[in-house]
Amino acid sequence: MVQFYLPVADVNQQTVSPAMTRRAVAAVETEIKHRNPYNFLECLFVPSLGNAVKIFAYAQSSVDLARVAIALERYRLAHGEYPESLDALAPQFIAKLPHDIINGQPLHYRRTANPPSQGSDAASGQFVLYSVGWNETDDGGVVGLKENGSVDINTGDWVWRYPSK
Repeated sequence: MVQFYLPVADVNQQTVSPAMTRRAVAAVETEIKHRNPYNFLECLFVPSLGNAVKIFAYAQSSVDLARVAIALERYRLAHGEYPESLDALAPQFIAKLPHDIINGQPLHYRRTANPPSQGSDAASGQFVLYSVGWNETDDGGVVGLKENGSVDINTGDWVWRYPSK
């Protein structure tokens, strides 16, 4: 377990590797394929570690996105609009910009106009802020959804979403 799961998180780079997690899950499944009294507890608990890594990465990404969203809102309150880039936020509105926990790259950000239902004030507008998510692919800020409409953290990007009004 230690040899397979410790490398999935790089503490120095502050990243989590979905590819390494998938390899760890596959390696552990091979190791516990043949159940016996000596690996009984391993068979029960270790397979869920891959999912725990994914949930941790999603939770940390959510916290990072929320911190940046708060800094963006503080910037908007001070300047009347969102910045052109996230670089304008540090250090006045956030001490240090977090990076994407999946690939170590900057978080993705772009300004957008208000939805038609909220008027056409493009100056204040809104924004899209996201991480590439567990699939390690930039899907352009598209959230992966399950059939029931809930968020699927395995597909699509991990996106900061505006609260519904």
